[in-house]
Amino acid sequence: MRDERAARRADFVEGASVRLADGQIWTLPERLAEAPDPDYDAILNAGFETENATDRLRAELALTIFLLGRNYHLTPDDFQAILGFGPDDPNLAETQRAIHAWAVEQVRSLHAPNPAIEPSSAGVPQGIVLGLLNRLRSRLTF
Repeated sequence: MRDERAARRADFVEGASVRLADGQIWTLPERLAEAPDPDYDAILNAGFETENATDRLRAELALTIFLLGRNYHLTPDDFQAILGFGPDDPNLAETQRAIHAWAVEQVRSLHAPNPAIEPSSAGVPQGIVLGLLNRLRSRLTF
């Protein structure tokens, strides 16, 4: 099992702490407002551009994978170990709720200068998210 602290990148960014399938607490980095970050913004907003709950969960999985990759040195096997919840794992729903609540908070803070923008109206280049999801769909269960 990969140790969370040992896997941290040198440019680790604090953020949301979430217990994942391996039982450890992992950190999803906050979006830094100082610089443009179109990849982060696109993936962050994607969950609010979906048509149903299944697509929203997939978009939030893509966001989780993207952010874990920013904060940690992880292999595909590491991602499987930390995100591979069993279908009957009671922690899965709790983790999904925590990630969704955090994503909503991040989208709102991203659009804070313009409170008229709701998360569902933010434009997202769908190709980025769909490409990531297609690569990961066969490997992970979330």
